[in-house]
Amino acid sequence: MTLEQRVLLAFENAEQFTYKDVANEFQIKQQYAKTILSRLKSKEKIEATDKGFWKVIQNEITYSTNERKKQVLQEQFEHLAELNQESTDASEIEERIKLMIRLANLF
Repeated sequence: MTLEQRVLLAFENAEQFTYKDVANEFQIKQQYAKTILSRLKSKEKIEATDKGFWKVIQNEITYSTNERKKQVLQEQFEHLAELNQESTDASEIEERIKLMIRLANLF
C-alpha cells in the first residue's frame, strides 16, 4: 500500500486534518507530508476545508501500471534525496546516487 493510500485510509473519517497531522501519524518530515497532500489534491482525493486543513473526499486510488511505476520511482527518489540531504558521508551519497540510476534504468 502506498503512503498516499495509507494517508487516505488513516484520515478518511476525520473531520479535517493538517500536514502536521500526516507528518506525525507517519513519522515523516512535514515537507514530505505537504508533498503527499499536494499529490492527493491534484488527484481530487482530498479538498481544503479551511486554510491549512484538509478532508478526504475519495479514499480509493487506482493506478495504471505506468502510473504506479512512475509513483514508486518518484517516492524512492524522494526518499533517497532526503537521506542524501541528511548525510555527510560522501561514499553513502555516492551509493545512493548509483541506486537512483539503477532504479531509473528499471523504468
